Amino acid sequence: MKWSGSKLGLLDLCGHAFAEDHIRHVPRPPHPALAGGSAAHEGLRLLVQAVIDDAPIDVRAITREVCPGTPEERADTLAVLTLLQEQLVDDPPPFRGSKVIQVEERLRMSIGPHIYEGTPDLVEAYGRTCVVTDWKTHWRPLSQEAFEADDQVPRYALLVDANHPDRFDRFVIRMRFVRYRGAVREIELERWQLAQVKWDLTAAMEEAELKLKRGDSSATPGDWCSICSRTDTCPVVRNYLAHGLDLTIEDDSAAEIAAATVRAIDAHSASLKRQLKRYLGADHPTGRVKLSGGTYGYGPSHHKKASVADVLDVWETFEQPLNKHVLRVDVDQLNRSLDRAPGKMRTAIRATIEEFDVADCRYRRGDHREEEART
Repeated sequence: MKWSGSKLGLLDLCGHAFAEDHIRHVPRPPHPALAGGSAAHEGLRLLVQAVIDDAPIDVRAITREVCPGTPEERADTLAVLTLLQEQLVDDPPPFRGSKVIQVEERLRMSIGPHIYEGTPDLVEAYGRTCVVTDWKTHWRPLSQEAFEADDQVPRYALLVDANHPDRFDRFVIRMRFVRYRGAVREIELERWQLAQVKWDLTAAMEEAELKLKRGDSSATPGDWCSICSRTDTCPVVRNYLAHGLDLTIEDDSAAEIAAATVRAIDAHSASLKRQLKRYLGADHPTGRVKLSGGTYGYGPSHHKKASVADVLDVWETFEQPLNKHVLRVDVDQLNRSLDRAPGKMRTAIRATIEEFDVADCRYRRGDHREEEART
């Protein structure tokens, strides 16, 4: 099998999802989060290519080309491309077109009987120094510690070195979070350090091959569930739907089984809910369907929230004893605190509470026919 960072990572996270994708090759549309990221990456590639070619940059035209999805998905892709376009005027810029030697080019290397592949987003050459950039559209940047713990990061340097032998002595690997200006994580590697990277990669591929030979394709609910599109075939979900979970939670072992089941069921539920929201949020006349005792779908929902920092500022300003429950910013708790607070403090507390209305898609108890008639 040809290995890549994503394949090794998926096998480690969930054997069932890996088997569905890479052994049984069951066709399945990607999770919306992955599809959106792919569209943004393709848009970034076209934007970079325009800079290299010294061509006009039209982020709206690029968005239309790479993202045929929903209006929300197109708006997000456009936002990502606009952010990178704005960063091109930074000093230094995120990249220099004249120094780019590869853009989204698939690289391959052989290590004994194993083949490893990867696609660096951007590779630049500055003399004997190579700079590899990995674009990320995450909503929250990784910490430097988490970035350095990512095994895939130094493997980019290994791939570039194998495909450009003896060209570089030093490698700079950057992860640039394009949603946040200046959010960059970086490591540097000397060429002599790549021997250890190669050894670690070889060990990882050998371990993966042994796992496949054992036929270990068990589902392991956890991190992958949040972006998994295989929840309908997940053995954990199917077993629960068929047999339930006859379990008394009295120790950590039982708690782990229950937590894994809950994680898988939550992911499956989220997948169903995405389809419901897509249908009910489109051209549906009411945005709801009837259920026993109520309706399920879109409707107004009133929410309240408060900032922890703002709440603590109020208590500090008025030098009052702090109710520890307030640290959870429970709005009901805040409202109860108003009854015991001095007049000015009561006003200040109310100012920390933000009230807003949104359209939630969920179950609502009762008869909403009159409300539906008005929509």
